[in-house]
Amino acid sequence: MKEQDILAHARRCAPAESCGFVVRTQAGERYLPCVNISAAPEDYFRMAPEDWLRAETQGILWRWFTAILAASRI
Repeated sequence: MKEQDILAHARRCAPAESCGFVVRTQAGERYLPCVNISAAPEDYFRMAPEDWLRAETQGILWRWFTAILAASRI
């Protein structure tokens, strides 16, 4: 289900950049979406510090992020 959660999060945020973590919990792996606090979310991703802390305390397995190609704006 993690992949579906990640894709759903990216679609909800589009066209803004998005990011999230997969963490380890007692129930197994879980996806934690992050909040983009950038002043220009369609150009940059700035993670809310509490998102990093929440993921870090649960045990980060991996992090993913979207990247919008600059060439698509030319």
